[in-house]
Amino acid sequence: NLATLQGVTDKISSYVLGNDSDLPSGSDARSVSFWMKPTSSGLDPWGTMFAYGTATGSNGFIIMWNNTAANIVVSKYGSPAAANSSTISMNVWSHIVVTFDGSSTITYYLNGAADGTGTLASVDTTLSEYSVGNVPWLKDQHFHGAIDDLMVYTDVLSAAEVKRNYNAGKRSHR
Repeated sequence: NLATLQGVTDKISSYVLGNDSDLPSGSDARSVSFWMKPTSSGLDPWGTMFAYGTATGSNGFIIMWNNTAANIVVSKYGSPAAANSSTISMNVWSHIVVTFDGSSTITYYLNGAADGTGTLASVDTTLSEYSVGNVPWLKDQHFHGAIDDLMVYTDVLSAAEVKRNYNAGKRSHR
């Protein structure tokens, strides 16, 4: 389902909150897949597309849009990993997949192709709630744009699975 997020307009915040009890926790492997269409950089230097867990130490898992560099960064609370390699265009749909191997390796995919890696050690996600469009515990990292087909997997998707998911969704995200 499509979520169009305007960030903060007229003191009204635009994001979605929910219960994360079925999401991977601790240091479990995971993959997060979604389509994104950034429409403006907004006022916030960071725009959170998806986050869950808590704001203590390494207990939150966050996928953010860097408004300045126009790229994706994965973080646990307070510790970002390296960003994806490519610049992501404004006002264009892009398919993003982020995998975490359960140890420390983050792998980025952009539009069905590998797009860099990063290290995120000591991940220990404590379940609390999830958020699409902002960080639940900060409330000031709004993503401005649209997010669609967000899926969280309890394993690391293979490159072939990522490509298949991209091909399945690209017709409806032009």
